[in-house]
Amino acid sequence: MEIAKTNKFLVVAVTLLFFTLSFLGISHHELWLDEAHHWLLARDSNSLVELYRNTRYEGHPILWNVLTYLLSRFSTNPWWMQLTHIVISSTAVFIFLKYTPFKIWFKLLFIFGYFTLYEYNIISRNYALGLLFFFWAVSYFPSRSSKTIGISILLAFLCNTHAIFCIPAISYMFILIWEQLKTPHKKKLIISSIVFAAGAFLAFYQIIPPQDTNFFEKNEAVPIANRVAKSIYPFFKSVFVIPNVNSSHFWNSHILFDYNKMMAFGLACLSLITPLFLFWRNRILLSFMYLGIKGSFIFFFFTQLSAMRYFGVLYIMLIGTLWMQHYFKEAKTPSFPFIGENSFLKLKSILITTILLLQFGAGVFAYGMDLNKPFTNAQQVFSFLEDEKLLQNKIVTNACDGTPMSAYLEEKLFFIRFDSMQSYCNWNRLYQIYGKEQSLSSITASLKKQREAQSKSIIFISYRPLFELTKEGVLQNLGKNLNVQLLKKFEESIVPKGTYYIYEIDH
Repeated sequence: MEIAKTNKFLVVAVTLLFFTLSFLGISHHELWLDEAHHWLLARDSNSLVELYRNTRYEGHPILWNVLTYLLSRFSTNPWWMQLTHIVISSTAVFIFLKYTPFKIWFKLLFIFGYFTLYEYNIISRNYALGLLFFFWAVSYFPSRSSKTIGISILLAFLCNTHAIFCIPAISYMFILIWEQLKTPHKKKLIISSIVFAAGAFLAFYQIIPPQDTNFFEKNEAVPIANRVAKSIYPFFKSVFVIPNVNSSHFWNSHILFDYNKMMAFGLACLSLITPLFLFWRNRILLSFMYLGIKGSFIFFFFTQLSAMRYFGVLYIMLIGTLWMQHYFKEAKTPSFPFIGENSFLKLKSILITTILLLQFGAGVFAYGMDLNKPFTNAQQVFSFLEDEKLLQNKIVTNACDGTPMSAYLEEKLFFIRFDSMQSYCNWNRLYQIYGKEQSLSSITASLKKQREAQSKSIIFISYRPLFELTKEGVLQNLGKNLNVQLLKKFEESIVPKGTYYIYEIDH
């Protein structure tokens, strides 16, 4: 099969364009809870040992946190995390452009698609590392028999980026073992298997949380049928990305599921034959994709996670499988049942092009929305407090709704839920959001301490309109000798919990 090659100048030029757009994107992107949370885990850990202890409830391998920990030793400004993140994603794009056998139109539609341009790029999380190690490993696929150990090292690192990336890592390792079991010299395969097993074990050891985690409790009451259904649609949502363009909260949405869940679920079930159609002639690649789909089914059945960032690994696997397909000789078996050769090739081309166009459209839409609308209002809250000279007041939040602000303020806030100065979240059974009465009691106690210290009023920040005040500048006595003034509200954001209400509270 003829392998398409991209001009070296074009590879560099497109990579620079991607980086430039990414830089513009992060310059207009406000951190949300998860981005800030992982940055603060690193910033507020005094050693790598302490960082490991602080991440025990995360359910994530520690690789991204170690990288952000090293960055936070030089600066407490989260912008450096965002910059490092787009450098990682741009490196992954460079590898894709340089080594993939696709035509240039395919490459452009992919790298400016939803996951590559937006979800795994503008939003700073550990997924870009997964993209990098996966593409790096697949780039060695043509010489896999001689570079088995190198690939296994990359797959071991892939496992340690995010729990969901263990799925393509295990599937890829399965291919290597399957193919090389037939060779007489297995020493290299044994070493590779040991290296990969060690990396996978390290990842799983970090992923398993302590017994007092609250992660699985919310899933116990979900009926089995619902859990099965929720485990089926990730492939469809990841490959056929159609965000709800009618909603400002488009992130993690899918227009078909928002308007007709039964029809969308039927299409999700039908979409599972996509790999069968595309890779009918190759048992190895079919096994790779369906191992990934089965692995994702198990993952989502037990976790019940439902965000696009988790689903995206299946789309990345699909692109990786198309990449690998170029290095196999075409089998002479029938193309697909009841479909002639020419019709099969035409339908295959239409399907792949449709997928890429949907991804590209979603990527451009999400990127544009993020430029024009606040992802969250955390940065706007910081700017308001700075402009109004309120940073010298004691800043109080319920709990994790203050985490993004802590990243921008570059210091800890007072979390009334834990009655202490904190920044990142603690995902254990003690974590819960206080209601109005509990918040008032805790705020009263905090104000008492403030009064004894002859300090100023406190600034209370919540992502909910906790005190039901509708006008800025209105004073209201809520009992307990508390006066509350709504200073500002920020209600328009892409993330539903990216809204913020700023109150000044005193006696």
